[in-house]
Amino acid sequence: MLVRVYCLIGFLGLNICCLAEQENSWERHLEAARKLHAQASYKDAEKEYLAALQDAEALGPEDVRLAKTWNNMATLYQDQGRYGDAEPLYRRAAALWERVLGPDSQDLASCWNNIAALYQEQGRYTDAEPLYLRSLAVREKSLPPDHPDSQSIWNNLGQLYISMGRYDESETLLRKALTVREKELGPDHPDLAPMLGNMGLLFRTRGKYSEAEQFFTRSLELRRKGLGNSHPLIANNLNNLAELYQVEGRESEAEPLHKQALEIKEKSLGPDHPSVANTLSNLADIYTIQARYSEAEPLLRRAVGIYEKSLPPDSPRLAVAYNNLARLDQAVSNYVEAEAMFRRALAIDEKTLGPEHREVGACLKNLAKFFAARGRYSAAEEYYGRALAIFEKSLGREDMLVAATLEAEAELFIREKRLGQARRQLERAIAIREKKPLDRVMAVDLTSLAFLYYQDRRYAEAESNALRASIVLEKTAGPDYPDVAANLQVLGRIRSAQGRNQEAEPLLKRSLDIKNSFTNHGPSVSEGAPSRK
Repeated sequence: MLVRVYCLIGFLGLNICCLAEQENSWERHLEAARKLHAQASYKDAEKEYLAALQDAEALGPEDVRLAKTWNNMATLYQDQGRYGDAEPLYRRAAALWERVLGPDSQDLASCWNNIAALYQEQGRYTDAEPLYLRSLAVREKSLPPDHPDSQSIWNNLGQLYISMGRYDESETLLRKALTVREKELGPDHPDLAPMLGNMGLLFRTRGKYSEAEQFFTRSLELRRKGLGNSHPLIANNLNNLAELYQVEGRESEAEPLHKQALEIKEKSLGPDHPSVANTLSNLADIYTIQARYSEAEPLLRRAVGIYEKSLPPDSPRLAVAYNNLARLDQAVSNYVEAEAMFRRALAIDEKTLGPEHREVGACLKNLAKFFAARGRYSAAEEYYGRALAIFEKSLGREDMLVAATLEAEAELFIREKRLGQARRQLERAIAIREKKPLDRVMAVDLTSLAFLYYQDRRYAEAESNALRASIVLEKTAGPDYPDVAANLQVLGRIRSAQGRNQEAEPLLKRSLDIKNSFTNHGPSVSEGAPSRK
């Protein structure tokens, strides 16, 4: 009996030593994996996570270290765009934590937050929100007010609400997160970068471009301070800034930023990551605008292929790619394919985002523009009207997207010779643009309005608007810009119609000289007349 007791003690002692070694090995592998993951060394990080998982499995099926390993591996797969591999691991981790630690566990709250972030990346917004709220409720119940973990969820929810078109709720959460974190860490800490970047996204979406640029630039500077120049998060910052420049028509500034981002992403994430597809799609969009179709098409088709492989079939990110592909097909006269892609994008956004989301409005506006170009004016008017109603409801009646849609409607009405309706839409668009910094688009609107008054023989009103356009062009364009030629031509016609030929002739001659100059020595496409998106 004594011998058996000794053997039992010896056996237990051996197990305790092995268990301690297993725990130490798990901690070493997990910490190594964390460091490699943070450095975007994903292949090496996965090897360490798999080694940690082997150690955790040896500790028993209900050991919470197993849940922690699954959770961390899932974050790695999520960063790699391997969503199908990530979700089951998150779910297994959540189930184990809830069984062992209960529903109010902080680890479980973290896992819910991570699953919500995964759904958000996939465009599953309605699935993401309740998980964020559930995670936040646990945080606020058991942690001190303004805890960093709560700040992170405010930031995540704020970003989600941008995607859902709930801008006021988004701004409240993002400002709260940024204010608290800035107070704790100071204005120059790298951990402010996520909040600053999301504030930039919010302001860009709402058409407040100068404020957006300030937030994006500051976020990029802080990220570089903390991560250097080659981390995938730096690429995301470059993309955000480049997308802002695209919206503003600054394609020549956007293109090199997208190229930098693409190089970083392909090197650190691999060629088939969804984030690579984002940049490919944006770069292709620039080339489409610049009529560089042969360069745009392979990039865009590659992006669509990546999305279709890695994202759910109803992901809004896939809808964006379909929209861009449709625009390209339209530009190269593939009209059947273009309409099919536009409608496919619209169906995805209506299903996923709801019928009143701004992205649905953007799809409707694209389809309306397509119909107008094809001479299907009644369909174009219907879709422009639906888009305008969505933009006014979701963004407000004074938003720049509202102005752009009014301008597009005016162009449609001019084609249909409905000049009174065209004039009313232009007048309202100009009233919106006057409240913002001067831009060439307002000058185009004023020149168009002047021409409509000229056709109605309302020469005093026509000349007044043409002269206002001239003032805007002096401040926003060079003396030989094509829009200047159009303005001079309209002004010359107005004065000629009034018998003021001595005033009209030099204006018309100057207009012709500018047009001939651009015909013979045309500028790069990026310097052309302002495009309306």
